[in-house]
Amino acid sequence: MIIQIFPWFYVGGCTSVSDQTALGELGVKTVVNVHQHYDPKIDTVNQFHFTLIDGEDNDWKTIMQILEIVNEQRSMGNILVHCCAGMSRSPFIAVSYLVVKEGLDVDKALQIVAEKQPFISIHPGLMKLLRKR
Repeated sequence: MIIQIFPWFYVGGCTSVSDQTALGELGVKTVVNVHQHYDPKIDTVNQFHFTLIDGEDNDWKTIMQILEIVNEQRSMGNILVHCCAGMSRSPFIAVSYLVVKEGLDVDKALQIVAEKQPFISIHPGLMKLLRKR
């Protein structure tokens, strides 16, 4: 399942990247994978891979790299950020983007993303990491 969070930003689980027809229909030009396993190469999109875990034991520099890539790639077309289930790490990147790049309060950013992704379940450790950044 691919869920639109912003007009140009989608989140999903690991199977969302396998539907190349859907990616094309959604105008996805960049895929950012934030879980442990690599995606198969897709010739029609830019692909980036970072390993995030569900917890606070992530390096904030890595998260900032992801946000920079999202910000840079945004001008090329729509972006899909996916993790394994699409409920924790990928929505966390959406929330982090709103906080870091758009200057929103963490709770307001979380509310915005939760309204779009009804199954959101961001790991408390990730939220702790964002709040103490």
